[in-house]
This record gives sequence, C-alpha cells and structure tokens, in this order.
Amino acid sequence: MGKKQVEEVQKTADGQPLATHSVLYAAAKYIGVKCRDENLEFLGCKAADENPAKCLVEGAAVQSCVSNLLTQLSDACPEQFARYSKCIEDHPMELYAFNACRWNEKKLAQCAVKALDIENEAKAAKTEQFVPPKCNPPIQGGPQQAKVTANSVAESS
Repeated sequence: MGKKQVEEVQKTADGQPLATHSVLYAAAKYIGVKCRDENLEFLGCKAADENPAKCLVEGAAVQSCVSNLLTQLSDACPEQFARYSKCIEDHPMELYAFNACRWNEKKLAQCAVKALDIENEAKAAKTEQFVPPKCNPPIQGGPQQAKVTANSVAESS
C-alpha cells in the first residue's frame, strides 16, 4: 500500500496558498488575531486620508501578513485547513451557517491554536479596548435617509 496523500489547499505557481473566498473565510479568525495590528494601521490610514495612494504601504503590510498566515496554516494544518475551506466552498452560506462545516472548523481550530500559538494573542485582543477609526463624512448631495414620523405615515395613507 502507498502512502496516504495529504489534502491541501490549492497553491499558486510559487507554492503559496491560493487566497480564494473559502480559504480566506476559513482563515478569517486567525487573520483577525495574527494580522490585527496591520489591519488597524491600514484602517487608521484610510480614515485619516481618503486618497488610496496614501495607504499603499499599510495595505501591503496587511497583504503580506495574510499571505504569511495562509502559508503557516497550510504548512501546519494542511488537511484540516483544506477540508474546512473545501466544506465552505461546497456548501451554500445558509447550510454553512447552520453547522454543515462546524466539525471541520473545530478540527482546524484544534490544530491552528497550537501551531500558530495564538491562544494568548486572542485573549489579549479580546481584553483590549478597540476604538474604531472615524468614518469619512457622508458625500455631499448623496442619498438622504427619509425621516419617518407618525404624521408622515398618516399623510401617506
């Protein structure tokens, strides 16, 4: 009998995990913990300056962090990562959201938390006070929300 082939996520020509929607969704919790600082820097930059060119460095840092994390997950937990991302890809969101892939998610978590050493980072992130960056003001002349009052409802009837 031959050696069992290990399932893996699809790779690019240079050997990096292909960042499909299902792969990114499967890694989302870990991206949130491991790439938190890079994401906050990027969001802060975007809030401070609406010119996209001003945040290229911060955007590249996020992209690099995510790429490195996908490689780490793929190397440390190849079968669990592949099975979970494949399950997400194969099931509509309605089924996924109602437990179709939870077993695979649990198996990936059991591996990833140890392999990526994120348990303490996740706890620290939960206890820190997060203050979201200010959003840009609404665009002048953009759509306006209608005010609904008891009088306006009575008038329209």
